[in-house]
Amino acid sequence: MLLRAIHKCQRVFYQGKYNHIHVLRTGPSGGAIETEVYLTGRKDPVPASEVTLAPEVT
Repeated sequence: MLLRAIHKCQRVFYQGKYNHIHVLRTGPSGGAIETEVYLTGRKDPVPASEVTLAPEVT
């Protein structure tokens, strides 16, 4: 879902604000896969579980 948002330049919703994904990073974390999302205009990553797709504007 998040990778598709990057390719389609689809907006995402995080903490009550709309944004775009700048970087999506995945890596191992203690037997699981951790995913972090860097949003445009933010220097710190946010957990992917806290990011949702914004409704598409028609």
